[in-house]
Amino acid sequence: MHSRSLEAEAFRCEALLRKARLAEDQHLISDAAEACARAYAAMGESSKEWDFIHIIGQSEILTGSYSAALRTSELLLGSPISALNPELTAKALLIRASALRNKSQHVPAIAAAREALTALNTLDGHLGLRAEAYQGLIASLVEAGMIDDAWSLREDLKAILDRISNSKVASSGYWTLGNLALAHGQHVEGLDYHDRAGELLAPTNDMHAWARFNKAIADVQLQAGIANDQTLHCIDRAQLAYGIIGGSESELVGLATTRARWNMVVGELQKASDILQEALGSASYSDDSEHVSVHLLWAQILTELGRDDEAQRERDKVIRLQTLAEQGRN
Repeated sequence: MHSRSLEAEAFRCEALLRKARLAEDQHLISDAAEACARAYAAMGESSKEWDFIHIIGQSEILTGSYSAALRTSELLLGSPISALNPELTAKALLIRASALRNKSQHVPAIAAAREALTALNTLDGHLGLRAEAYQGLIASLVEAGMIDDAWSLREDLKAILDRISNSKVASSGYWTLGNLALAHGQHVEGLDYHDRAGELLAPTNDMHAWARFNKAIADVQLQAGIANDQTLHCIDRAQLAYGIIGGSESELVGLATTRARWNMVVGELQKASDILQEALGSASYSDDSEHVSVHLLWAQILTELGRDDEAQRERDKVIRLQTLAEQGRN
């Protein structure tokens, strides 16, 4: 039997987690989940410990701590509990896929998402998790340039979304379908899906998700060559939301990158360069492999400004960061 003191500590930690969730503060959620995991580990309850470590991984993804999330996914996948449970295996693989995709490691991200779907195919139900798996796979394929492969999966995801009642899950799914349609050149369909996703995800329900949603919408529209008032409005809404709730360093660098990309598209190259210089200059870990895409964008902007030596410096940094990532050192 567990001692009363251990049980009391576990209950206290769970109460802190509930409070953090109400505050929608992912950093507090991660800290509270870590305390819960330690408490249940001390009680020998491995299943509950796993659940709280999984929450940590989710929060790391939401705050842009992708290297940490990747380490968390490996911890989860290495647990004997995961080996015995396809659902838990899939959950851990989806954190791994998301972390790898956001670190621009597309091939292993695709493999992890496919493996998660394979695990889920051994189970009945789990529609929300299946939707998440298809979203992860489609996003990874799109970012790897495998648009036709991703397009072939759209009906599978749509069929699942038609059966889902959870508005947050459905919103995320339509967001992915919108991104896919834009990447496939179906701009009207893509913007319609984005509108549908926005209607389902109200900022009052989850301000952090609202910030991430608007930034992501702006990103995919810019990548599709769309730079209109709606795109700028999405950037401004994300900026406003992060101004209210605060964002992680990685998230704020990411938003600065989106705004710089906007400036680049509308011809304000010097302003775009200044934004990226400030963002990377203020980041405490600008040499993290998570920022490869930021350095690549800056190199492109510097080249267009005729500052070839500085552009080459950024490209050299990208090569170094990618090498470190492949060696598992970053």
